[in-house]
Amino acid sequence: PDSPVWLSMTPIGKELVVTTGDRRVFRWPLDRADAETMAPLISYLKETVSREVVAAGLKSEAFAHQTSAIVAADQRLKYLHIRPLLFAFADAGITRYSFETLNPILSSQHQEASR
Repeated sequence: PDSPVWLSMTPIGKELVVTTGDRRVFRWPLDRADAETMAPLISYLKETVSREVVAAGLKSEAFAHQTSAIVAADQRLKYLHIRPLLFAFADAGITRYSFETLNPILSSQHQEASR
């Protein structure tokens, strides 16, 4: 239950691509992130938080536990690209998150390797 949700965010073409630690992929247009396009990611985050709560309960841990997230964000992204993810975190009840820088060169090499 103490393992954070891990996400990477990178622009590919005209889309923002979010990949999770368990290799789920979510996409939406770079210039538009609305409730409809964010719904699959929000559902994923809510399911993840629910699993964490159940796991904490089964281990009889006091619920001081909160799900946290780590986001590897591509250096080319601007705040307007990241803001929808912050809203998704809030909707899913994730209040602890941190960001790390994702190198765009390594990111594109990773995308090529996973095709």
